[in-house]
Amino acid sequence: MKPAILVAALLFSGSVFAECTEMDTWVWEEDSNQFGGGSLHTCGAYPADESLRVISYHTWAENYGTGKQTLLWRVLLAKADRPQVVASTNLRLWGGALIDLDEEQIQDRFFIDKANYPLNDTTNAFAIRADLGMNDYCQTLVRDQFVTLFVRQGDALKPVMKYLPLKQELVTEGSPCSREGYSKTLKGEGRLELLDTKTNGYRDLRLSTTAVLESYDEMAQESVDESAPGQWEESFKRETLQFDTVLKFDGHRYPVQWEALPAKTWWQQ
Repeated sequence: MKPAILVAALLFSGSVFAECTEMDTWVWEEDSNQFGGGSLHTCGAYPADESLRVISYHTWAENYGTGKQTLLWRVLLAKADRPQVVASTNLRLWGGALIDLDEEQIQDRFFIDKANYPLNDTTNAFAIRADLGMNDYCQTLVRDQFVTLFVRQGDALKPVMKYLPLKQELVTEGSPCSREGYSKTLKGEGRLELLDTKTNGYRDLRLSTTAVLESYDEMAQESVDESAPGQWEESFKRETLQFDTVLKFDGHRYPVQWEALPAKTWWQQ
């Protein structure tokens, strides 16, 4: 018997500052003063309790041991009717081959999920998505829409899942830059679903990814007779595929293993 799926659609708010109230802005300004300022990302209602607000921003902080400055992502849970932070957390933001941390652009790339994630009868999680993927046509692998899940533990927000990529793109054959000759590209977008099965006290999560496998044959395209129906479709083909992976709580977090996402069969295409 298949486990029942609970409602967990990723319904992210669109406009950044349109979602922030005057009280949110006041809380952000007061909180960021301890770091010498910061850049506001987005705000939104805490899905489990609308008397609370979620506020996301980033600032600079010293990376202890190296003396270098790194981007610090700060998430606040605050009262909606007064400037009081009830819980917070700090996460380091690290760039790399797949993550773009251009400070002039990342401010508009964070979105708060409007859905509630009841991990058990007493614990609710909320999600923030960071669209920090590299926008480079010449990359063989592209990942984007990184989702982090937070739960409240007293005055702390604990990330129980960090940077799960919902969007994947993989060039399986051919050159990612020129697309000359023959090429195959796999493009997938996923959604996070809550299952009614549990591991270590928290519900299991399923990353369900719908993908399109695109095949392009340049030689066939050059010989296409545009007046003949169906020939163009023979040179450019699309196939829809489905990939599912179940993520289980290990007692501390939901491990995100990039090399196995969105599913092991993805890498066999």
